[in-house]
Amino acid sequence: MKTLTLIKVKQGNILAAMDEAGGSSILAAKEETLGFLLGQVDSPALSITEHPTDDEGIGKLIEAVREDYKDLPEYSMFRDPNWKTRDAIIEILEWAKG
Repeated sequence: MKTLTLIKVKQGNILAAMDEAGGSSILAAKEETLGFLLGQVDSPALSITEHPTDDEGIGKLIEAVREDYKDLPEYSMFRDPNWKTRDAIIEILEWAKG
């Protein structure tokens, strides 16, 4: 698993990109996922509440995210991109693996 310092730097970079872009639900999902790894926010997966401390824990979190999103349509009734959000969360979790 990446160090907390690297995760904080990545989170800062994403926050800067969000400011530049004027907000983005995809960037927000990435930032919140990093926040969970840092213990700042709730888990992106309903069945996982413990913060992962190693690659195995991140792998379990990835599978839980996939499970949570498996029955969702591509877009929510508000036209939010469910699948892109899921993919963004998984992208960040894959990055966070050592």
